[in-house]
Amino acid sequence: MGTKEQLIQIASDLMIANGYNAFSYKTISEKIGIKTSSIHYHFPAKVDLGIAVVESHRQALQHLRNRTQNADAITKLGKLFKYYQNLASEGKVCIAGALASDIGTLEEDLRTAVIQFSEEIMAFLVSIFEQGQLENSIPKFKNNETKTRNVFANLMALLQFNRIDQHKADFTNSINDLWEEITIKN
Repeated sequence: MGTKEQLIQIASDLMIANGYNAFSYKTISEKIGIKTSSIHYHFPAKVDLGIAVVESHRQALQHLRNRTQNADAITKLGKLFKYYQNLASEGKVCIAGALASDIGTLEEDLRTAVIQFSEEIMAFLVSIFEQGQLENSIPKFKNNETKTRNVFANLMALLQFNRIDQHKADFTNSINDLWEEITIKN
């Protein structure tokens, strides 16, 4: 991993752990033992680093979409849920959830990147619901967009609550309940 990628990973971890406003270039420089000027070389401003972090998560989502392009809806949904289960097992939250609490203080370009990334996650979920409804593996909802927003909000909130309650089984039970609510048993 090169320096630029390492900076993105560390910034991502810090943003997920503490939010965007709770770290500085000094925090990163102390973690990896480089000067802050070296960070500025790759990312002139903190907002540039923040956007790079969101972009790295966006690329991971795109990679998931590409890998599951020809899969059925249940497989796609399962991979997405597995991503959230992995975050929970690591005591992490998704980047969209981590930055949601800072949204009012983020620079406009970063705020836009977070909103676009959240919209991409929701668009992916809508496409899964629509595909699953055609495959008869996901029930028809009154409104797919509203259901998507509710599922996405639930996933983000469950990760946040997982940090508070520290009962991993409760996260698993909750996500299983959510799964049962949005899938059809065959």
